[in-house]
Amino acid sequence: MVKRLYLIIFLILLIFIFIYLAFYFYNDYQIQEVYVASRRIMQREKINEEDLKIVKIPKKYIPKGTILNKQDIVGRYNVYNNIIFKDAFFNFFELEDLEKSNDRELFLLAQNQVLYSLSSSEVRFSSIKLNQKFDLYVSFNKNGELVSDLLISNIKVVSLYDYNDEKILNNEKDKEISKLVFAIDKKLINILNKVRYIGEISIFNTSFLNDNESVLNEKSLILNYLD
Repeated sequence: MVKRLYLIIFLILLIFIFIYLAFYFYNDYQIQEVYVASRRIMQREKINEEDLKIVKIPKKYIPKGTILNKQDIVGRYNVYNNIIFKDAFFNFFELEDLEKSNDRELFLLAQNQVLYSLSSSEVRFSSIKLNQKFDLYVSFNKNGELVSDLLISNIKVVSLYDYNDEKILNNEKDKEISKLVFAIDKKLINILNKVRYIGEISIFNTSFLNDNESVLNEKSLILNYLD
């Protein structure tokens, strides 16, 4: 009788162990679709849909923190000082949204561009808004004659600051602009440094939109007075 009881207990334990192992292997080795990088993605690069490809692997081999939903990947940016290699998983800690990034301005720079800023005491703001583009004019008096001309066109607004030195987000209408930060070709830094001390700078929303940014007007009258 005792032997039979032990046998029954042993069989019950075997059944529980079998169920546990079956459940464990079913969950851990269940095949799941996961998004991986289709190419090497460098720091601060925006991730597009074509940068993703699907692989099928057991759930057990998906690292913790891996992003499984495509909408949580596409449109976001690779963080600073990070490379996502081809066929690598996407993790939450290595992607960020542009608007929430601490170095958002740097994400918006094209090749050979740098950040440049002007304060409200140096420039006339003409209803400038975040993410718009503008043309930069310079004017000054030379021997009693007014010299005024377009100097640089199609300049991209990167960020705006109020008088508390806080960023103005989403074009908040109740905040007054104290500083304008924009993207400029690094070759034009010396020119800007000169004109901000010899004349008055005015900016206007550009009426000529194209892919070329920070374009120097090589025929500008202003250039004749910068030597």
